[in-house]
Amino acid sequence: MVGTEWLITAASLVAAIIIIFIAWKLLKLAAKYLVTLILNTIGGLLLILVANVLFSMGIPYDIPTLLISAICGVPGAACIIILKLMGLVL
Repeated sequence: MVGTEWLITAASLVAAIIIIFIAWKLLKLAAKYLVTLILNTIGGLLLILVANVLFSMGIPYDIPTLLISAICGVPGAACIIILKLMGLVL
């Protein structure tokens, strides 16, 4: 049995290294998308703020407006601004 124990230990070590490598790649990919999502959210919220401060658009800071601009980011905030310019209210 002594001869096969090292084989089991080596196989376990190789499996652990492969699992750690895959987990590292997945975490790296998730962090990349998370940073993109956070930057897009900040951009959308800043666009609503700039539209209200610089152009006095009067877009309310209510739950639907903030959720759309936070989840969709800059395109969502642009849609809210276009809807406000068209006279439609959320």
